[in-house]
Amino acid sequence: MDKSWMMENRMFREYELRVEAFIQFGFRNGKGSSTIRCPCLKCRNRLSQDESTVRYHLYANGIDQRFTKLSALVRLYNLKVRFGWSNASFFELLATISELLPENNKMSISIKDLADISRCPKCNISRWKTSKNSNEEIKGVAAKQLWYFSIVSRFLRMFKNSEYAKNLCWHANDRKVNGVLRHPADTPSWRLVDHLWPDFGSEPRNLCLGLSTDDINPYGDLSMKYSCWHVIATIYNLPPWLCIRRKYLILTMLISGPKQPRYDINVYLAPLIDDLKLMWEEGVQCFNAHRNEIFTMRAVLLWTINDFHAYGNLYGCSVKGYKACPICGEETSSIRLPHGKKNAYMGHRKYLPSHHPYRRQKKAFDGNQEHGTPPLPLSGETIYNRLKDKTFPCGKRSSRRLNEDIPNDYWKRISAFYELAYWKKLHVRHYLNVMHIEKNVLMNIIGTLLDIPGKRKDGLSARLDLVEMNIRPELAPVSDESRTYIPAACYTLSREEKISICRTLSDLKVPEGYSSNFKSLVSLENLMLFGLKSHDCHVLMQQLLPIAICGVLPNNVRVVITRLCSFFNAICSKTLRISDLDKLQQDVVETLCLLEKYFPPSFFTIMVHLCFHLVREAKICGPIYLRWMYPFERYMKVLKSYVRNRNRPEGSIAEAHICEEAVEFCSEFLSGLDPIGLDSFKSREEGRIERPLSVGSSITPSQVVLKQAHLHILENIEEVQPYRERHMEILKSSNPRRARNEKWLRDEHNRSFPNWIRDEVMREIQEGQVVSTTIKWIAHGLHPVVMIYKGYKVNGICYNTKPRGPSLEKQARLEAGCSNVPSTEGVINKGKGTCGPTGMFEIVRVSCDGHKRVVEYNELGQPIGESATKLKSFIGTTVRVHVPISYQSWKDVPTELKDKIYELIEKASTSNGELIDRGLVWKKARTTKDER
Repeated sequence: MDKSWMMENRMFREYELRVEAFIQFGFRNGKGSSTIRCPCLKCRNRLSQDESTVRYHLYANGIDQRFTKLSALVRLYNLKVRFGWSNASFFELLATISELLPENNKMSISIKDLADISRCPKCNISRWKTSKNSNEEIKGVAAKQLWYFSIVSRFLRMFKNSEYAKNLCWHANDRKVNGVLRHPADTPSWRLVDHLWPDFGSEPRNLCLGLSTDDINPYGDLSMKYSCWHVIATIYNLPPWLCIRRKYLILTMLISGPKQPRYDINVYLAPLIDDLKLMWEEGVQCFNAHRNEIFTMRAVLLWTINDFHAYGNLYGCSVKGYKACPICGEETSSIRLPHGKKNAYMGHRKYLPSHHPYRRQKKAFDGNQEHGTPPLPLSGETIYNRLKDKTFPCGKRSSRRLNEDIPNDYWKRISAFYELAYWKKLHVRHYLNVMHIEKNVLMNIIGTLLDIPGKRKDGLSARLDLVEMNIRPELAPVSDESRTYIPAACYTLSREEKISICRTLSDLKVPEGYSSNFKSLVSLENLMLFGLKSHDCHVLMQQLLPIAICGVLPNNVRVVITRLCSFFNAICSKTLRISDLDKLQQDVVETLCLLEKYFPPSFFTIMVHLCFHLVREAKICGPIYLRWMYPFERYMKVLKSYVRNRNRPEGSIAEAHICEEAVEFCSEFLSGLDPIGLDSFKSREEGRIERPLSVGSSITPSQVVLKQAHLHILENIEEVQPYRERHMEILKSSNPRRARNEKWLRDEHNRSFPNWIRDEVMREIQEGQVVSTTIKWIAHGLHPVVMIYKGYKVNGICYNTKPRGPSLEKQARLEAGCSNVPSTEGVINKGKGTCGPTGMFEIVRVSCDGHKRVVEYNELGQPIGESATKLKSFIGTTVRVHVPISYQSWKDVPTELKDKIYELIEKASTSNGELIDRGLVWKKARTTKDER
């Protein structure tokens, strides 16, 4: 009899049909009795019940699955009868089998059955720690400990908060659907779950989860080898700006050190897997505070996010050696470099179209034509069917010779996540971490270009490998009697070129919070970079490296490196389109082939090869910024800060985490408290429009300056826009003839608008109209006393005076935006703003650019006087703001952009059309001077 239905979900139709067939079979063979033994979990074959009661119990309680062990007894008795075994021989056989079975003749079904044992049933190692001196067991102190924080209770608690419950349905109610990948709900992975299990997808409150695991050194001391592992869950039902915030990163598990669990992490994941199975198969009754109702909450795990080593541990396969790519699997293209003593993962030409010319080239690549086809990624069902009948012993293998009987050493374990019924159906189950791939690829490039010891991929061994492969003979080492000379390659830099790259990065001033201070990461003495964090590599790869290598490499090498940088920039975009990703897939294949063309085989580590698979995962899973490890790494720093007792670091983390959750839960019932984990201080900081960067001093400016500042503010506040339009209409209606002259209209508006808006707002207040507080204060006028500073931050832009600017390590803005000069338009210009030190020696809190500058000219058309320098500075700033650096010369700038710049210059001076005439005079004067 097939008993697999006993483990099915009781909500399924198949379970209902099998229960009915089981009951009919029982009563049909029950010798006419009206009752049978009820096999439910509560009665356990001890109580006799009638037909309706048995049916109800099987639906409500489920069937006792231990009933299936009867099949073993039946098979033994079947053998005894068929072959005529005597009772004595049969009992001897049972005694022998009893010795082979575990203690008490009981197979362990779950880890809960082993909760009380003191020794491992397999290797007999003690559960407890042993004393270092006497080697005695210390009862009660576990040698290895697991802290598990149930995810179910956290999910239930979130739905009890009305605001959180509303956000958890954002993906269904507020998500924008237009074919662009912005959120995991836009991706094929999400849609696959909704398609295969429509009962799950029909309930928007069901949770879709991601899981990340990594190790941390809780001591913060790299010299101490200690590895504490954690497992963190995140919820993808939330909006993109919330799902990776610290508040919604849920610590589920801590695994004690000092050694990492490696492939045995499946054992530690057992309680988490049990909760995930519960939330998928049966669900949990949950109260939704937003809708004020109770529903059955279920959850699905979409994917895991790890670094590459943890990827292999969870995937259950080897991520090193000849078959290091977990996606290509056993068809990974790799060669062994005999002199470099490492594997190179090349052969990217097979991913090109069959007619591509690179496939036929031999000399430029590995000396062979490429006729291969790309391998297909293994599906979850294929992997499961391949591994489900294999046995993988736990623990670290002592010697390779002991495992020579294992035919396939590529697979180390079958992943514990295959216990989840849906896991093998998912398109992609484990995701490559772009953060670490990007860092490793950048270090390959930087180490090779700057010839950094330990990081470079070129050297004597790399050149000998080229000789071994019989390619690029011009790069073969040249030996004489005294030394061996390595010829320069296309990527080899001279000392002057290395100095140029290092000095470019060292002299760089970046916005506050943009990256680390590169001056402290660059050694001009040794011409190398050191101490780069993952985010520093991210900034270098996507933005700064193409600038640093300008003019120091041959064009073909510089282009291929820039293409690789552009690839990472595009793949990390917050919005993705399938059409763009298709083109990006073609570009990255060609880029990898070009890298094979110019760089040695030792350059191609497994991380370089994994770049090819990033596009496929982006198509299936959506934006990468929701799947990389930056938020989890930041949360790891928080966990490390919890360590107070260095003798028990995991216990410190567990206690602090529980305490934080308790405080957070209680604070939700009090108003006015900032939530933990939502960066409230940073939010308040970003919410401020302006703040000083230095100590200020007060001055009393003249009335002319105050009026100019007042007008400047009125022209750059959006709330004043309706008043500006009304004032312009009044001027046009009262002076229709003079209003035709735009110059007169603009000047009259600038002259009369401050007084008019003050009277207009006063009239509205007296009439009882609603006027905002901002309009009231602005219309009233400015305070006669103002503050001046050496540095000021406005709208995220850091302005520093000339004496203060050069001494700063960081100088620029977080979000640029420049204000408008007073005009009849009155529309705020949201274009890019400038950065860097200003030309002023002090910054006044209220600016003084309200009126035009009067520019005087001499007989040659040259601007003279006090305003000449300011006009030049304004022209230079205007061009620098509005003209992209990509234009080679002024002739390449479009006419529309030139007209816009001229209009801005015209508004800032009284030239009013004379600039062109003065330019002609100046040009004529220079021509006359040259002729003389």
